Amino acid sequence: MKNSKWIIGIVLVVVIGAAVYLGNTATQKGAFQLPGNFDPRNIRPVASLYVTRGELMKMVVEQLMIPSGSVAGIQLVQNPVQHFSDVPPTNPNFIYIETAYDQGFVQGHQDGTFKPNYNLSRAEFAVLIQHAFGLNGTTVVNGTPYFVNNIPGWALDGVKTLYAVGAVQVDYRPNDILEKTFARDIIARMPRV
Repeated sequence: MKNSKWIIGIVLVVVIGAAVYLGNTATQKGAFQLPGNFDPRNIRPVASLYVTRGELMKMVVEQLMIPSGSVAGIQLVQNPVQHFSDVPPTNPNFIYIETAYDQGFVQGHQDGTFKPNYNLSRAEFAVLIQHAFGLNGTTVVNGTPYFVNNIPGWALDGVKTLYAVGAVQVDYRPNDILEKTFARDIIARMPRV
């Protein structure tokens, strides 16, 4: 009986050791990699892929601060007053949100909040960009495009504007949550009028 316990113990050590060795070797050779060059060390919270309302105000205001051609850049509001109950002066995006409010392209919600940590849809983004960059009334050349996805009526002018300036294609997905990289790309390409 004593010998069998020793033998079982030795067998377990050998099996576990072999599994660890083979697992490390296989991982180094890529045998356990998932499609798309997945690397578990690069896992990030999904939320970090998307831009919040507060972060978007910072992106937009910073872009509008850059002079473009004959258009002077906007200035950050001096001595801002808190307009939204959920955006205190300690919020890292406070100055940008208040500047956007001062410039007239954001209003907040009826309850006096701005919801700076909420995500927004691409449809909401299109309308905001249209107003922020003064592109109201921009028309689509060569008729109205047929959009593959249904665009809500309240966002159609905004999406058409982004299309007219060459920022988006007809496969625009208005109900998708706005991604940071998408937002940065579109904002950087916006003309100033």
